[in-house]
Formats: sequence, structure tokens, C-alpha cells
Amino acid sequence: MEMAIIGERIKELRIARNMTQVELSEGLCTSSMISQIESGKARPSYQMLSEIADRLQVSMEYFVEDSKPNQEYTTACRAAKMAVAGRNYTQAAELIQLLLNSQKSQQDAVPLLLDLLVCYLELGKRDLAVRLIEMLEREAKQNDEYAMLARMHQHRGTLHAQARDFRKAALEIQRALDTLAHVEKPDPHVHARLLFQLAEAQAKLGRTEEALALSARSTAYFKHARKISDQAHTCLQLAKSASEHAQHRQAILFAERARHLSDVVRQRVEGERCRMGRALWFARNRSSSEEARNLLQETVRRLHKLGNLEEAGLAALQLARLHLQADDVPAAEAARAQAERWIPAAHPARRQLQALQGRLDGKNRRFRQGKRLLQEVADHFYDHRRLFEWEEAVSDLAGVYAEEENYRKASRLLLQARQQNRGVLFERGVCL
Repeated sequence: MEMAIIGERIKELRIARNMTQVELSEGLCTSSMISQIESGKARPSYQMLSEIADRLQVSMEYFVEDSKPNQEYTTACRAAKMAVAGRNYTQAAELIQLLLNSQKSQQDAVPLLLDLLVCYLELGKRDLAVRLIEMLEREAKQNDEYAMLARMHQHRGTLHAQARDFRKAALEIQRALDTLAHVEKPDPHVHARLLFQLAEAQAKLGRTEEALALSARSTAYFKHARKISDQAHTCLQLAKSASEHAQHRQAILFAERARHLSDVVRQRVEGERCRMGRALWFARNRSSSEEARNLLQETVRRLHKLGNLEEAGLAALQLARLHLQADDVPAAEAARAQAERWIPAAHPARRQLQALQGRLDGKNRRFRQGKRLLQEVADHFYDHRRLFEWEEAVSDLAGVYAEEENYRKASRLLLQARQQNRGVLFERGVCL
């Protein structure tokens, strides 16, 4: 194995163990020797490599054998990232600690440590967070990793903000922005987040003019960094901060911007609703539904991008129905899965989702399950006297019987539903 690879593994394992080059070399060699070994410029003796392995608490074979993470380790890494994304920081921290102590962890040590740092910050473990920041900051400076160094300044700013020291928080975030300027292609998400944090810190200090200017600067990054609804929320938070400092004029400016952004979202959603109505009109009045499906697919994408998941889910439900009408069962199942994710649990359209699943079960020859789901939907609509939805559900149920080639039962259901519905409407004074 090449010495550069051995050096990389020593460095990654040393970082995972939270050790400096001086601590690793103490009583063994100089810290510069460790630095040369890690960079692949020097070759350690067998005795030195054995001692390094002992200090890093691994077997010596770790440095000379191919070490690829197994499937179990990869799955655990994904679970840890999902826990961080889901704000379950206690579970994420415990899982990351286990991963860092496993023999397969060294290839991903730095990303895991960055996730662990986020957990420490969110859990209020200030001492552990400071120690980890110092260690990662030291490594970033040694290797001229400006992106990671900027993140360390950002995290220091977060610590100061948690301690209500907004002056120091603003200084650290400004340092992060200055450091990020040395990166050739900075991450737009990181840049936008830093501008937001600095604007919030300035607003807390009562410097609302600077906060407003920073908010305007961040506009160029909105298309990369945040949905419009998130922008509106941030402006609303800045308005609250300005109001707390009796800067009422600036509070009004931020609030008006938040309202404007909310209006933009509302208008775009209304536009997508019109697009959806146009697509459904095409589906009803033309022999081919291809154009209607394309329109609805674009509507789903745009509504999801706007962050309006409920509207996106309703559009996906309509799209699934059109796919089913065109006998494109895989596309209908995919659209239905999107709708199920985005439509709230208590939404009335959940019954329509259940009916759609019943139709799909019939298409996939799961007749018993499909008939059960559709019967539940039909009973629900009838109990609540939603007669037209009930008749539609019975029609879907008849469709499943037809898929099962029980045409007599299907036709009897349709006839009974029509007669019963007309009778109820006639009793209510509707002339038919």
C-alpha cells in the first residue's frame, strides 16, 4: 500500500480521536515527523507504526489492509444524517459517537464530526462544542481548508448568539463571510445562511439599517438558498427583532417585505391552481390526456418548489387519476405516493387517496383489498350524505368488479347507486 494512503488513515484516525500532532508524537518523534508521515513524504519504521497504532487504539493491520465501510456502517451513517435532519439531536449524537468509535469510521471522520458539532450546539453542550470547534479549526488552518474554517467561525457565532452576546456573534459571522471569500466556488446555501445570521445579529443589536442592507444583499442567493416562504419567515423574524428594540420604522419595513413575499407565494399558488384547472379541462374535452398530464406534472413540480406541499399533493392526486385513466399504472402509483406524502393526515382528500389506492389495487389484481378500501370510502361518504362522492366511490368499486370480470355485479352496483342517489335527491326537493 502507498505511504500516502497510510498517512491519510493516520490523519483521519487522529482527528477522529480528537488528538493533535503534538499529542500523537509525544515521546515518540517530532510533530513535524508526524506531519510528513501524514502527507506521505516520510516512511515510518515498523516500531513507530506499531506505537502509532497503539496510541490511536487500532490494530496495525488497519493501516495496511484495504478498509472499505460495509453496508451496515453505511446504513448507520445515513441513519445519523437523517436523525440530524429530523432534529433528533440526542439520538444522532449517540449514533455518531458509536460510528466514530467503530473501526470503519475513519474514512468519514470529518463529516461525522461536523454533524456531531451541530448536535452539541443544538443540545447546549457548550464545552464539548468549543473543544470540537478548536480541533477542527486547527486542522482547517493547517490544510488551508477555507470552507471548513468559515463553518467554524459560523458555529462560534452561533455559540455567542446562544449566550446573547450578539456583538461577538456578529464579529464571528463577519469573519466567516471574509473567510468564505477565499473559496473559489462557495456554497450558495452557506453564503445565504451567513448573511441571514449576520442580519439577525445586527437586528438584535438595534442596527436595523445594517440588517436591512444585509437582507437586501442576500436576495441574490434566495434562488439557491431558500424557498420564498422561508424568506418571508426570516423577514418576519427581523421585524420582531426591530420591534423589540423600538425601531418601529424598520420593523414596518421588514413586515411589509414579509407580506410582499407571502403575497408572491399566494399569487403563484393561484396561478398553479389555474394551470391545474386548465389541465383538467383538457382532460375532459380532448381525446388525448397527454397535454393535461404534462401540465399537471409541471404544476406539481412548481408547487413543491414554492413550498406549498398541500397544494402540490392535491395536484399530484389529480395527476394520479389522469395516469390511471390512461392505464399508466406505474406513473399513477408514483403520483399517488407523492400525494400521500404531502396531503395532511386530517385533509378531506385523504378519502379520495384511499379510493385511488383501491382502484390501483384492482389494476394490480389485488381485488379483495381494493374492494375493501372502496367499500369503506363509499360507506363514509354515504354516512355523511356526500351523495355525489358516494356515487363516484361506488362507480370505482364497480370498476374493480369489472377488472375481476364480474360484470353482472358491476352493472348491478352502478344501477342501484344511480337509483338510490336519485331517490335521495328527489326527497330533498331536487327535480330530476
